Amino acid sequence: MSRRPPQLMRDLRLRLVIGSVLGALICVVLTWVGALGTARWWTLGQLEDLRASVGVEALADCAAHPDTWHADEGVYQTWAYDRHGVSRNPAAPPLPEVELGEPGAPSQLLRGLSILPDGLRAVQVVAADGPCAVLYSRPTKRMRGIERAQTGGRLGLGLGVALVVALTSLLAIAPLLRRLRELDTAAAVVGSPEFAAPQVLTDDALGRIAATLTAAHERILADRREREARHSAQERYLAAVAHDLRTPLASLQLMLEGLNREHPESQALGEARLELAYLEAIADNLHQATRLEGGLEARQPGQTEWVAIAERVALRFSILGRVRGNTVLTALPDSPLRADCDPALAERLLANLVHNALVHGTPGSEIVLAVDGTADGFRLVVVNQGAPLTADQAARLGTRRFRDLDTARTRGPGLGVAIVNEIAEAVGWTVRWQPLEGGGLEVVVEG
Repeated sequence: MSRRPPQLMRDLRLRLVIGSVLGALICVVLTWVGALGTARWWTLGQLEDLRASVGVEALADCAAHPDTWHADEGVYQTWAYDRHGVSRNPAAPPLPEVELGEPGAPSQLLRGLSILPDGLRAVQVVAADGPCAVLYSRPTKRMRGIERAQTGGRLGLGLGVALVVALTSLLAIAPLLRRLRELDTAAAVVGSPEFAAPQVLTDDALGRIAATLTAAHERILADRREREARHSAQERYLAAVAHDLRTPLASLQLMLEGLNREHPESQALGEARLELAYLEAIADNLHQATRLEGGLEARQPGQTEWVAIAERVALRFSILGRVRGNTVLTALPDSPLRADCDPALAERLLANLVHNALVHGTPGSEIVLAVDGTADGFRLVVVNQGAPLTADQAARLGTRRFRDLDTARTRGPGLGVAIVNEIAEAVGWTVRWQPLEGGGLEVVVEG
């Protein structure tokens, strides 16, 4: 498994700066080492054989004029001594204390403390005797000046490289990082109203990425507009269908109720009324589900008044409940009780609960609808008597959602229960489906 670099080293700016500084330091060191190595190589070549460096004519001149002779090669001076280390030239420096070798042996290099070439000196025995038997070569002040100039040049080179790094950071790295930050910011909000198209300054990789982000943003917006238009058309269609069905369904309900009064013994008429109520619930459930999926803001502060909604729902299902002999009992507060929800959604939630209680309850039993205020909001309870439910069956009711239902399902409690859960979840309410001892179900909604 490869190890990830530390967080500090994952910063692009820091890595670029460190790379530039290390490159500059390596350049300075290599230049300094190269210049120093070249100077030492040349110096060692000059000092390796002083007799060859001085030349035969210069040695002859030394033998003729030992009192004044010395060889000046610009950066090194060479002086002559006898085998006892004494020079006839009074300006000659003292000969270092070294053990003199045999004539013709290579020069003895004397290394000073400095690592620079100006720390190198050489002594060589070139003759058996005479005033020019020993040669001593040492650097001149000019050599030291050259070394200092070289040192200054190397420092200048270092400063120049540092300036190059600074200019590179300012003119290349900083714009690169700025463009990367712009791309990062744009990528984080692509498809949202906050998106600002990055500037495409050059036809390079970053410019192409910026153009791709802009194109992706435009495609997302186009897809969103198409989806919203399609969803809006679907919502309008379902709203129109629900509205257009409401009037004929109400008329059919009145007609069936009239027929039921004339023929109270007809079970078919009663079942037909229940089927019409179910059809009306399906149309409105589909309409409200479409509104929720379309991004409707379900939580609307203070827009739902529970007492008025509960009275309408109780009246509607009391009339419908006569078909099966069921009675809807209510327990409502005397004063209005408001909640934060779209009124149509709240009424659909309560109507689904009472409708399910009526359809799946025991014929001839009572359905209780209670609404009360709490310290934090409200508590709504719908209770019916019916077939026994296990705790697992009741728990599964709370997990149903509209999008999870089988599209082929047209009957049963799935749709109404799913819409109840969807509405409660969208508003932030809690729903508890609790089986009762002896059979039946208690549904508690709190918000």
